[in-house]
Amino acid sequence: MYALVDCNSFYVSCERVFDPSLLGRPVVVLSNNDGCAIARSKEAKAIGIAMGEPFFKIRDKLNANNGRALSPNFNLYGDLSNRVMNVLSQYTDNIEVYSIDEAFLDLRKMDHFDLYRFASELKYKVWQCVGIPVSVGIAPTKVLAKVANNWAKKKELTGVKVFSHHQQADEVLAKMATGDIWGIGRRSALKLKMLGIHNGLSFKRYANHKRIQKLLTKTGKQIWDELRGVNCLNLELVQEDKKQIICSRSFGYPVYDLKQLQEAVSTFAFRAGEKLRAQDSVAAMMAVYIRTSPFKDIPQYSNGAWVRFPAATSDSRKLVENALSILKHLYRPGFEYKKAAVNLYEITPKSNIQLDIFGHYDDERSDRLNKVIDTINRREGRSCVTLGSCLSPVQKGGWHMRRDFKSPRYTTRWKEIMQIDLSK
Repeated sequence: MYALVDCNSFYVSCERVFDPSLLGRPVVVLSNNDGCAIARSKEAKAIGIAMGEPFFKIRDKLNANNGRALSPNFNLYGDLSNRVMNVLSQYTDNIEVYSIDEAFLDLRKMDHFDLYRFASELKYKVWQCVGIPVSVGIAPTKVLAKVANNWAKKKELTGVKVFSHHQQADEVLAKMATGDIWGIGRRSALKLKMLGIHNGLSFKRYANHKRIQKLLTKTGKQIWDELRGVNCLNLELVQEDKKQIICSRSFGYPVYDLKQLQEAVSTFAFRAGEKLRAQDSVAAMMAVYIRTSPFKDIPQYSNGAWVRFPAATSDSRKLVENALSILKHLYRPGFEYKKAAVNLYEITPKSNIQLDIFGHYDDERSDRLNKVIDTINRREGRSCVTLGSCLSPVQKGGWHMRRDFKSPRYTTRWKEIMQIDLSK
């Protein structure tokens, strides 16, 4: 048996942990630069706010219903996600962190447990320790666990659903559209509809497995098998290293001059180096892109270029130096720039680095310096120590992300920790 634990309206729930005034009210969390709704409370869904709807379209609706819009606070969400996963890891050694708000648990050694009671205890423990509400689905396969969780979140008052035998799963699959099944997208659902398959149960009972694989490829065949109780998708207990790292951002305000673009690109390249070192990898190739906004009636310009390093590196100083060199050739005055990106390619483990005959590689002093910088920034906060070409994060305007409704980073910044006035 597998359990899928999914946090309910995770970003909104994180905000509510530290601000109880948000309980029972329509709340949305916006995307970068306060653009669109990327998370909604059930109250926000009830008043008709759709996922991805632009903020300027829902502002009046929120105000009329005593609602709130909040800028994204990813520091807070990431920290609370780690706390949720730490609670779950106390119940089993085999856990796959599927996303920031979801995790699969291997329960194969717990077949003698009362699984419904176990799921209820798990749900209560996460709420008690972190304050985040979760839904729990338990089933013999990962896809069925996802189905059970989806049903628990929408239909079960307890937020728990266990498929202990096929009949329980079939009753839910008969009421679930094929497009709502994990891994079956809109196009795949249309293909199945051509075969007369309209719900999960008819998909499960379809007998021609060769036709399923031809229409939906090997992945679709695995989903079909999983619905029938055949284990095809194992837990991914170790996350694979990234083969490509992209650091990009749409600017909060229009950028015109080269200096601000240099500050943005320097920051992105520095951050890319941190991500490389976090997985103990090096990159052999870098690309830099800049562009104007395609959604505005202004002169348009976009361009990009790449460079290959003499030897693969993760040294932020080398990454920033090369990024700025590329940017100097890309920049054209007179345009209103909206976005920049730094991409790293050909990423390999540092232990497999290929040296060249001229000795272009990171020396031991560079490694020690970057390690010290990373340690300080992890302990004191991102960009506490950075390069001079990177803009200080305390300054606002220009290319920095616009977050006009951001809550404090309660758990990761000493200066923003919650304060309680005991005199009241």
